[in-house]
Parts: sequence; structure tokens; C-alpha cells
Amino acid sequence: MNIVRSSWLSVALIVLIMVWLGIYGINKNVGVNSEPTNSTSDISTGDTKALAQCLTDKGFKLYGAYWCGHCKEQKDMFGEAVSLLNYVECSSPDGNSQTEACKAAGIELYPSWGFPDGTIVPGVMTLPDLAKASGCPTI
Repeated sequence: MNIVRSSWLSVALIVLIMVWLGIYGINKNVGVNSEPTNSTSDISTGDTKALAQCLTDKGFKLYGAYWCGHCKEQKDMFGEAVSLLNYVECSSPDGNSQTEACKAAGIELYPSWGFPDGTIVPGVMTLPDLAKASGCPTI
């Protein structure tokens, strides 16, 4: 009888953990603003290049990690223009520690946007929201 109770409790615990992971996700350090984003298919390459260059010129930084799915999502919004962004890789090559630059900036979640005034905004941001927050050309 005791073995049956222990087995049942083990199964219940596993189910609860699976439900929790399904609700909250299993990604490391997912940004708090990481809701699904709108399609950017109607935004031209010239618009994304102008926005990326403006963000860089104004001192904005994108902090992320190579293993972060939401970071990839954020970078993919810029397409080829991502190379114009001031991107800071926060993960060590083995994925187990954070770079000194990101520690110094106080980065806790990925992706995060560093604003010129030192403000850190965690999570994926839409291109129009980035344009509005930065004063760059509206997309």
C-alpha cells in the first residue's frame, strides 16, 4: 500500500512540474515583455536599416545570448539590418556564465535593450515600439 501511495505521489509531482513548465516555459531568462509580436513582413528593408542605424547612432544596445530563442526573434525582426545594431553577446561560449560587459550593465533577462540613459528594458520589443522609445523614424 505504501509503494502505491509513493508511486501516485511521484506521478502527481511529475504532472505538476510538466504543467508548470508548460505555463511558464523552460527558457533561461526569458524577457518579461516577450509576448508574441506582430508580423514584420510589411516593413521594408530600408526601414529596418534606418531604424537599426538610428538606434546605434543614439547609443542603444541589444543584449542577448546565442542560445536565447527570444533574442533570435528580436534579431530576426531586423533581418539583414541586424548587423547595424550594437549587439552585446552576454553568454559565455559554454552557455554557463555571463560576460563581464553584461554583468556590469546589470543585464538579468534576455533579450534586453540598453537605453543611452542607462535604463534597461527587458524583453522583445516591436520595431514600432523601438522607434517610438528612441525617437527614431517611425516604422
